[in-house]
Amino acid sequence: MQPTYLILFPGAWGNNSIDLVLWWFQAVISYVIGHFGDNLFVKAMVYNHDRKNPSLNDYATDCLQQLNHAAIPNGVRVIGVGYSMGSQVMRLTAAKWEGQFTDQIIWNGSNRFGTRTWAFLRTAFLTDPFALMSGLWTSKVQLARIETVYRLFFTNTKPSRFCNKLCHEALNNSHPESFWACILMNLWPFRQKTPALLGKIHVIFSSDDLLYKDEADGRGAHGEDWIIIRATGGHGNILFYEETAHALRQVDWSK
Repeated sequence: MQPTYLILFPGAWGNNSIDLVLWWFQAVISYVIGHFGDNLFVKAMVYNHDRKNPSLNDYATDCLQQLNHAAIPNGVRVIGVGYSMGSQVMRLTAAKWEGQFTDQIIWNGSNRFGTRTWAFLRTAFLTDPFALMSGLWTSKVQLARIETVYRLFFTNTKPSRFCNKLCHEALNNSHPESFWACILMNLWPFRQKTPALLGKIHVIFSSDDLLYKDEADGRGAHGEDWIIIRATGGHGNILFYEETAHALRQVDWSK
């Protein structure tokens, strides 16, 4: 049986090491391994933060280098999953990569024109506006408080010991994110338009997600062929095994 490759494109604050990427995608990996078994190979894309003010294009260049180095054979199944900001990085990478994704999943990510500005400003205001404002002089956006993590990733999720534990783990498994990358994705008129992904795309949106819940109407497809899967659990629902399994059960895994 031919191998299957799972390529993970992480979102903001969890992308500068393999361990961080694997932590954020742990529930996805668990489900997909259960589906494909020992024939699954996982590739976690890591973004280089050593350069000054890295952009989405810089992150895509990092991913392209890693994919070329991986030497994925032609004709095998390649599943790309872009979470949050990773959806834009996946689009930019796919446009330049000589390989091809046979399956594409956008998970709580923006359309190819970026986040709707009013949704971004609403989220920044309701979570931690000072974190964004401080990026103007530090060039970094940092998740510094448990309250910020909860409001951004788990808003409207029923408070529980498990959710509180996840908030602390998410805070510990985060790093300062490039202010410029955030602006290029979220704020008009700087938002960067990315190339359209080809083929069918499974798009998972949470109805509780402050950033992207309004994309679930499908009007943001902008030339892409979306198959919309509606979920719950907030922007951080990718960390919930039950919510992740519920969403991925609705993906058409037939080749």
